[in-house]
Amino acid sequence: MATVFGLLYLLFGIVGLGSQVATRADQWMPFVLGIVHVALGGLLFWTSSRERHAEQARLVRLLRMVLRECPSLSAREFADLAGISPADAQEFLLWASRRQRTVVVVGSGSSLRVWSSHSLN
Repeated sequence: MATVFGLLYLLFGIVGLGSQVATRADQWMPFVLGIVHVALGGLLFWTSSRERHAEQARLVRLLRMVLRECPSLSAREFADLAGISPADAQEFLLWASRRQRTVVVVGSGSSLRVWSSHSLN
């Protein structure tokens, strides 16, 4: 939202440049506010992206560690181990099965179960 407001401020600044009654400070203030808002929006996006990647890396490490110990794991068990909601666990396990060839997902919804492919051979 900060980026959208920043772009809106920049639009106001472009429109306001043609005004003859406004002072120089009034003409340039929307540009300053727009740049600040766009920069803050970019910073928020960057930090949230880094946090999301760090959380995914943590979950991948946890999944690998658990699948080394036991060949099969339900989504609810993974959610309890990882400290996330069961819906997030299901979404992550489906993502992991598409991303990694060593993870096989069987079932759907609350009966979702993940298997290590080396245990299926």
